[in-house]
Amino acid sequence: MANYKAVANGNWSNLATWQDNSSGSFVASTVLPGASDVVYFNNFNVTIDQNVTVLQIRNNYRDWETDRKSTRLNSSHSRA
Repeated sequence: MANYKAVANGNWSNLATWQDNSSGSFVASTVLPGASDVVYFNNFNVTIDQNVTVLQIRNNYRDWETDRKSTRLNSSHSRA
């Protein structure tokens, strides 16, 4: 399990959108968040452009819980 945090607005599938702490401290991600990971949007706009499964989606990493601001899930992935 790792914590992933958005560091920029962008597509879910773009590795430049993410940092993760799987190595013990936050560094640029080399893989996308997966089923056992917790994802923090940090008030960035992340467009979900593929099918994703994660353990949790939260807004603010620093508070370790979703703050009272709205969190928007944008999806450009369509089902056939």
